[in-house]
Amino acid sequence: MYLEQSLAIFRKIGDLAGEGTTLNNISQIYRARGDYDTALVYLEQSLAIFRKIGDLAGEGTTLNNISQIYRARGDYDTALSYLEQSLAIFRKIGDLSSEGTTLNNISQIYRARGDYDTALSYLEQSLAIRRQIGDVAGEGMTLNNISQIYKARGDYDTALSYLEQSLAIFRKIGDLSSEGTTLNNISGIYRARGDYDTALSYLEQSLAIFRKIGDVAGEGTTLTNIGNIYYARGDYDTALSYLEQSLAIRRQIGDLAGEGTTLNNISQIYDAKGDYDTALVYLEQSLAIRRQIGNVAGMIPILHNMAWIFWEKEDVQKALNTEKEAYQIAIQTKDAMGIFQVGQTLGNWLVQMGQREEGKAMLQQAYRIGAAAGLPGTEEIKEILDQL
Repeated sequence: MYLEQSLAIFRKIGDLAGEGTTLNNISQIYRARGDYDTALVYLEQSLAIFRKIGDLAGEGTTLNNISQIYRARGDYDTALSYLEQSLAIFRKIGDLSSEGTTLNNISQIYRARGDYDTALSYLEQSLAIRRQIGDVAGEGMTLNNISQIYKARGDYDTALSYLEQSLAIFRKIGDLSSEGTTLNNISGIYRARGDYDTALSYLEQSLAIFRKIGDVAGEGTTLTNIGNIYYARGDYDTALSYLEQSLAIRRQIGDLAGEGTTLNNISQIYDAKGDYDTALVYLEQSLAIRRQIGNVAGMIPILHNMAWIFWEKEDVQKALNTEKEAYQIAIQTKDAMGIFQVGQTLGNWLVQMGQREEGKAMLQQAYRIGAAAGLPGTEEIKEILDQL
């Protein structure tokens, strides 16, 4: 690995700044693979060096990167703590570019918690800075993230407007990787609307770009998303073909996080076919990966899917226990979407099982989150509550 050779050289000549930067870069390789423990080891070494030599910019960048490890694991409080330290440093040294990046990253914590108003506030601050300093690539990224807030709220027209602005920027500056990502996100809007043909058209453009530039990770993600379109259409064999291609890529590049996601998606094909045992095998593999890499919040949708299979198999107690585990993790990590989705299902089940008060409390909590964030499906919860 070139980075390891570089690290050896910097250590040999005593270049601490170069060593700290290289440790940071190595960490990002492990982070991309989903090996968060190893990534964190390199980042902590890097942080110690930057603090030792008084390199505030390097310290701020490293704190930011550490935060992304905790965010990936679903430990949002710790992630936010590192981001706030990073933000304070960048403001102190007047590094507007890095301040814009950090504000963008802070927004993603609030987005994960379902606090979309606060997330939007940070994104708007980030967008203003990036426009002020002429950071066009950063502007495109922030527009992309703003779009995801509106998508989560079900405001697809506004989401699409931001994505089209983002796409125009990336095409103008020739950033093919970001163009591919944005085309992927645009497809998600059309998929949510049920316009699968248009969604597929954008995904095929995205796939062509990722293959052209050799972005294997992006190719794997896009193949997964194409598989999801065919799944939504009920063409399970074609969906499975794309998902298996994606799985092979994820395993080839050591992308554990992506592998876990794809295994989860494959499970849904077998679930839809009524092959619950095979679906559970894939879900258990996915869950094992999420536990291995410490992605606690990522365990929520896996457990939720497992609970539904147990419910379909009429193993009611196992379904309840599994869904309760998912709900506890959602509460623990303050994962708003998890509390909303799992709380809605579990609340309904508990009411059906005669545990009316406990179920009602969960439905009320899900409704509060949905109403505050403007989430689709909130009205259905209200209708259930009105009948209790």
